[in-house]
Amino acid sequence: LHFALALWSVILGAFLCSVYDIFRLFRLNKRQNNVVLFINDISFCLIATLCFMLLFFNLSHGRMGAYAFVLAVVGFLIWRFTVSYVVMNVMQRLFDFVSKCLNSAKMRVCKALALLSRRIYTRFYCRRSISAVYKLALKRKEDNNGKETDTQ
Repeated sequence: LHFALALWSVILGAFLCSVYDIFRLFRLNKRQNNVVLFINDISFCLIATLCFMLLFFNLSHGRMGAYAFVLAVVGFLIWRFTVSYVVMNVMQRLFDFVSKCLNSAKMRVCKALALLSRRIYTRFYCRRSISAVYKLALKRKEDNNGKETDTQ
C-alpha cells in the first residue's frame, strides 16, 4: 500500500505540473488581466487539493504521509524540468509566431482600411468640389447671359 501511494504521489505530481502548464499558457500573453490570473491560481489550488484528497482517501484511508507530499513535489519537479521545459519553449515560440502573424495581418487590414477610407473621402471630396465648381460655372454663365440680355 505504501509503494502504491508513493508511485501515485509521483504520478500525481507530474499530473499537477501538466495542469499547471495548461494554466501557464494563459500567462504567455503579457497583457493578461490580473483577475483572470487570480481565478487561474485559485482553480489550480482547488484542483490540487481535490487530487490530494482523492489520493489520500483512496490509498491510505485518509492518513496523510509526509513522504507522499515530498514524492508529489519530486514528480512535479521532474515533469517541470523535463517535459514542461520543452513544451513551454515550443508553446512560447508558437505563441510568438502566431502573435507576429496576427499583428502583421492586423497591420495589413488597417492599411487597407486606411487606403479605402482615403479613396472614399477623396471621391466624395472631389465630387463635392466638382459639383461646387460646376454650380459656380453655371452661375457665372447665367450671370453672363443675364448681362448680355441687359446690355442688348
